[in-house]
Amino acid sequence: SPTESEAHPGGVITVVLSGSVGDEAQEALTRLFAQAEHREAAPLAMKSRASLTDSETGKVLELHRNDPLPDGWFFDGTRYVNFSGGRAVRRPDEEEILMAWVAEENSRVELWNRDLY
Repeated sequence: SPTESEAHPGGVITVVLSGSVGDEAQEALTRLFAQAEHREAAPLAMKSRASLTDSETGKVLELHRNDPLPDGWFFDGTRYVNFSGGRAVRRPDEEEILMAWVAEENSRVELWNRDLY
């Protein structure tokens, strides 16, 4: 959490109210100024296949669970199989799916980082 000098680099704002102002109005003003406070956004790091967490990997693969398999591959209910006798527990195109997601995320990261400056 930033210190007060980091959170308010321009100084302190003092509001003077006249008349009777209830606690509710003071709290509303405090919330208003807190929302208006300028916060520096940090640039995001680019993703790589190695930087994906297990959770991210699982979510991406779940999104593509029902995608068509590469030519020659089928799912028999427990394993992915092909006509050459190959059997796999994981999708044969898993890496391609993950790399496509990384590329798409990095496009978003580039836009975010470019818009910061």
